[in-house]
Amino acid sequence: MENKNKIIERALYLFTEYGIKGTTMDNIAVEVGISKRTLYENFSDKKTLITECVKYIINMHMEMEEELKNQNLSVIDEIFFKFKHLDEKFFNLSKLGLEIKRIFPDIFKEYAVPYHEKAHKNFTNWFKRGINEGLIIEYIDAELSIFMLNEAMYNLVFKKERITATNLSLIDSFKYVSVFFFRGIATDKGIKMIDEYIKNYMNNNKIV
Repeated sequence: MENKNKIIERALYLFTEYGIKGTTMDNIAVEVGISKRTLYENFSDKKTLITECVKYIINMHMEMEEELKNQNLSVIDEIFFKFKHLDEKFFNLSKLGLEIKRIFPDIFKEYAVPYHEKAHKNFTNWFKRGINEGLIIEYIDAELSIFMLNEAMYNLVFKKERITATNLSLIDSFKYVSVFFFRGIATDKGIKMIDEYIKNYMNNNKIV
C-alpha cells in the first residue's frame, strides 16, 4: 500500500503540473524511480491509476472532515482549522478534477459527483449549525451563499491573472475572499470571533 500511495502522490504531482494527456506512464515510472513493469503491476493502465488518484483525493478530504467532527469545533473555528491545512495542492487538484471530468466522465460521475453532493450537503449543514450556534445570521440563503462563494473560488483558481496585481498568492487571496465572505454573513458574535482570528493570525498582512 505504501508503494501504491507513493506512485499515486507522484502521479498526482505530474498530472497537476503537465495535465493528464501530457503525462505518460513512462513519465510516472521515471518520477517514482521504478520500472514501467513495476508500475503496471500496481496499476493495469492509466485510467486505473487516475481512478485510484481520485479515490485518494476524496479519502484525504474525508479524513480531514472526520478530524473536524472529532474536535467538535464551532463553525468559525472550522474555517481557520481548514486554513491551516490549505496548500497550493488544493487548487491544483481542483483543476485536475475538471480535466478528469472532460477526459474520463465515467470516473468523475462514479466518484467525484457523489463526493461533491456530500460536500454540498455538509456545507448546507454548516450554515444550519452556524445559525444554531448564533454565529451566522438567521435569514441567510444557504444555497445562494454557497453558489456565490463557489463562483468566487472558481474565478480565483481559473482566472488568477486577475489577482496578479495584488501581489498576493492564490492561497492568500483565497483566505481573504473566504474570511470577508464569512464575516459578511456572521452575527456580531461571529464577527468578533473572526476578527480575533484575523488579529492573531495576521502576519505581514497575510492570514496564516
